[in-house]
Amino acid sequence: MKLTRIKAHYFYHVLSLLIFTCYCISCRQQSSDKTPLPSSTPAKETTLLDTAAALAQADSLFMIGEQLIGQSKNGSALVFHYKALDLRIRASKKNTKLTESYFAVGRHYLEDLKYDMADQFLEKARFHGDRSEKIDPSLYIEIYLSLADCKLNLMDIPSAFSLLNKVNILIKNHFPDDKRLLSRAYRYHAAAHFNNHDYTHTIEYLERAVSVLPNSNHKALAGLYNSIGFTYRESKDYV
Repeated sequence: MKLTRIKAHYFYHVLSLLIFTCYCISCRQQSSDKTPLPSSTPAKETTLLDTAAALAQADSLFMIGEQLIGQSKNGSALVFHYKALDLRIRASKKNTKLTESYFAVGRHYLEDLKYDMADQFLEKARFHGDRSEKIDPSLYIEIYLSLADCKLNLMDIPSAFSLLNKVNILIKNHFPDDKRLLSRAYRYHAAAHFNNHDYTHTIEYLERAVSVLPNSNHKALAGLYNSIGFTYRESKDYV
């Protein structure tokens, strides 16, 4: 059982090199910044807030966090994103920016492989995203993909499949011609089927991911073919 779990995680992390192009390439490096990380729960304060001022400050803090990510200073970025989230929670303003803050903090923990913490914040992001009529579809899809990634690493396969089915609907409704996004979704599906020991469907979804990518995307295609070969080896079907 332990060996099977290790193989599943190995396969999934091979796919992760492909899936998180947008967020993970620079963010998995350890930051040299030694700023202490915040606790998992935003601080509660009894002082009255100037809501408008608090939200403006939260916007500034959030932007600083985004800039620090671009500089690979992820420890400091998390602190600023967390402070922005704290202010937005205390201001009791339930809008897309609150959703974005929950996602930003959850994404940090996901990229740091702290899946239990990531799950808490990404679930909050999904909760608010589901109730928002103005959420950016791109952000909404990223929330669901990141949460599916988290569930897969926590070996919660049924939840991962449910989230990925929602992703399929969102892509069909908003980005039906985005082949790269569709390929990412197929890779997540493949990872879920692999963790479920369903190698036939794993290969099926990996081949779908290959089929929608341009031939010029050599790096992604090489990774996909590597994953297909690895799956055949695990299934003992070499013919």
